[in-house]
Amino acid sequence: MKFYYYILFWLLPVFGFSQYEIKEIVKNQCVQTIPTSFTIFENPTYTPSYRSIKNEFVALFTDYDERYWTIANYVYPTALDAYNNTNPYERDVVGRLVEFEISNPAIFYLRLDENLLENPRKVIIKYQVNFAIQPPIRYGFEVIGCELDNETNVYNLNKALFDIYSYNYYYNFTFYKNFQDASLNQNPIPDFELENYQASKSDESIFLKVGYNSDYIISDCVSIYSLKLSTINFDNYIPNKDLTFCGVPYEIEGPFDRNNVFQFNNFEWYHNGNLVSDEFKVNINNVGQWEVFFDVSTGCRSSITINVTQETGENYIKNVRSTMTQVIIEAEDPNLISGYSTDGEIWQDSNIFNNSTDLFFTFYFKNNQGCVFGPFTYDISNFFTFLSPNSDGINDKWDIRSKLKLEENNYSIQIFDRQGKILIEGLLKDILPWNGYYNNRKLATGTYWYRIFKDKVEVKSGSILLKN
Repeated sequence: MKFYYYILFWLLPVFGFSQYEIKEIVKNQCVQTIPTSFTIFENPTYTPSYRSIKNEFVALFTDYDERYWTIANYVYPTALDAYNNTNPYERDVVGRLVEFEISNPAIFYLRLDENLLENPRKVIIKYQVNFAIQPPIRYGFEVIGCELDNETNVYNLNKALFDIYSYNYYYNFTFYKNFQDASLNQNPIPDFELENYQASKSDESIFLKVGYNSDYIISDCVSIYSLKLSTINFDNYIPNKDLTFCGVPYEIEGPFDRNNVFQFNNFEWYHNGNLVSDEFKVNINNVGQWEVFFDVSTGCRSSITINVTQETGENYIKNVRSTMTQVIIEAEDPNLISGYSTDGEIWQDSNIFNNSTDLFFTFYFKNNQGCVFGPFTYDISNFFTFLSPNSDGINDKWDIRSKLKLEENNYSIQIFDRQGKILIEGLLKDILPWNGYYNNRKLATGTYWYRIFKDKVEVKSGSILLKN
């Protein structure tokens, strides 16, 4: 970013042996670092070049028509050297350029010769560049705000300013809504709006103009750059927002940033709209909506909602399976269950119940908070549903796990095919276990169905896959 200003002077230095005119061109240039050298190019497409300096001169001093004046393609350390063509800075043979060490300001001299054969005049051009340091630009910086409503976000620009420039006593700062206003130095955002600056959700950026304080350095250098506006949803700073309550209070923590990017404080916990706690942690002691409000280090206030429902216990159990004499309760996470029971009174740690032959199995369990869930009833009467009577000792016969007194004549069974044709019918004690035969011959591979009755009332039905 460069700014040029021209200041013209007539100087009449008297050296005793000669008099000549000195025309002065002063330029102010903003730079990020003071250069240690300066180059004057022969190629007129570069700036500065011999040609560009001459064009600047004749444009400012119309009396010196460039058709009648020629610039000497050398750069001199003093006006006298320029006049006498002595001690010129060396020129690069290949690049046709002059490079020399400078300080701030950079001052050098050139000579302009009048194109006359008799009594030609000489004009010395004093070329001065005042370098000023440009305020640093912070690229890629975001201003984090919060949602105010469905259409508006709110930002603390004072807080953002402190984050960008921790030590800002060298500079003065002005915020603008767009780059044009910043460039023209018009319509700045008022100071009273900076702490709670409201912007439409469609606004993607804001512009910051930075200059030096006048009591620190006198400089017209400024930097203008864009700051991205964005908001953050802090919901994921509490990982589980769907909780259950079974009657035993338990403690949960508020939002916490493990990456230490954001800090939260001034917590307020509400349950169904009523203030419960102003601590980081809270005791969940009832169902309903819980909401925590907190201040964010970005400079705004946010909230997270947690929904607590009545716990039923159904999500704890993955499966219940059985053998002829055992029932195994498979939990989704065994570490969350502290005990099992068949009556809700006598408890055991193991999830396996031995010597159980009921058609239907009933059980209870306790979670780590001490809440009791149950009764849960599972139909586990089928020992297996796959029959392969090939005499390998595995699933050669089909039976049901039952403590029924099979010798009683009031239990009967029917086995039929997919067309509904009854293949086997009789007392349960006479037919089970079944080997997959019908009239002393193997049945075809396929699915078969059964129905069990007690006193002619159906008590159970199902299917079994037979493979012969």
